[in-house]
Amino acid sequence: RLAVLEKACAAGADYVDLEFRRFGAIGLGGAKLVLSYHDFGGVPDDLEATAAAMGALDPFLVKIAAQARGTADLIRLARLQKASTRPSAIIAMGEFGEPLRVLYARYGGRLTYAALRGGGESAPGQLTVEDLVRLYQAKSVDASTAVYGVIGNPVAHSKSPALFNDVFKSLGMNARYVRLKVDDATLLRELVDVLELRGLSVTIPHKQ
Repeated sequence: RLAVLEKACAAGADYVDLEFRRFGAIGLGGAKLVLSYHDFGGVPDDLEATAAAMGALDPFLVKIAAQARGTADLIRLARLQKASTRPSAIIAMGEFGEPLRVLYARYGGRLTYAALRGGGESAPGQLTVEDLVRLYQAKSVDASTAVYGVIGNPVAHSKSPALFNDVFKSLGMNARYVRLKVDDATLLRELVDVLELRGLSVTIPHKQ
């Protein structure tokens, strides 16, 4: 596998994407190295140390994708993205991770992934290009975007993003409204802080 990537570099590839757990020195030539880490089972205990070890290899981009199994995982991945001191993309897979996928640029992420169409997802929780472009206008999200959302469990059915994002757009506001699946209401304060939320709608089962 490394030999194939090295040949790609020699042939003029602009970027090569190499899995950190299979990392080996290759001749990059003029190519830029994207160093990746994937965990479809959850967020490992040593993820922060892994991110630091990846950064120490001085890649062009550190890319980490981990399955967010709950609100606590989303908080941890968002913190990791915000704390990164080098170009990075921290991707929270699964339904809990949707806010970080949509608002990646708000928190310092360099890229996100989307499916060309529904049913063509390559990872859990991946949105479609249409959702990112039409519903969330993700391309124009930046560090000053104000973030609002609806918390609930379940929340994937909520039509609130379509309503509020259209209103924000019509008013010329740099703001986005996202779905926030919350399985532990005691973590709400931490979630508000790490995502810098400006306001929330509340739906079942948290209307207490």
